[in-house]
Amino acid sequence: GAVFAPARDMVKAGVPVAMATDFNPGSCPCLNMQFVINLGCLKYKLTPEEVLTAVTLNGAAARCVQPGDKVIIATYAMIDENQAAEHEPIVVLVDDQNVEIAPLP
Repeated sequence: GAVFAPARDMVKAGVPVAMATDFNPGSCPCLNMQFVINLGCLKYKLTPEEVLTAVTLNGAAARCVQPGDKVIIATYAMIDENQAAEHEPIVVLVDDQNVEIAPLP
């Protein structure tokens, strides 16, 4: 079977853990971030907060994101079908000091 990195031990030791997709048909044919998030919780035994940090902040840090780089951070929430039908995503632009410039319509 698959051998998973000791992410739980790494977090306990203070090592920043990053998780992402890496679409590679030979070894990792996956583009689904929800699947990666699930793996973090189920196989790596990370808390939801640790997984969200791994796929956002630590993922950006692992890619050596610098001030001025453009990044996309998406979060997921559990909502029912009625809420999903009425949900309107919010996109907010921020300046270099992380101050909101304007929400997009």
